[in-house]
Amino acid sequence: MITKKECFAQLPKEIKDGFSELQIGKHLRKAGIIKACGYSCLSIFQLLFLLCV
Repeated sequence: MITKKECFAQLPKEIKDGFSELQIGKHLRKAGIIKACGYSCLSIFQLLFLLCV
């Protein structure tokens, strides 16, 4: 099982800074993508981003 801390720790510093600078979490919420249960939407988006890179 992936813990929340491990998922975020996999991101390189440049990508973490980019996610913060671009305010990805804010834009996900603005688009209506919200958490129902479990992991946050931003964590899932970061995981998918890592799989695509």
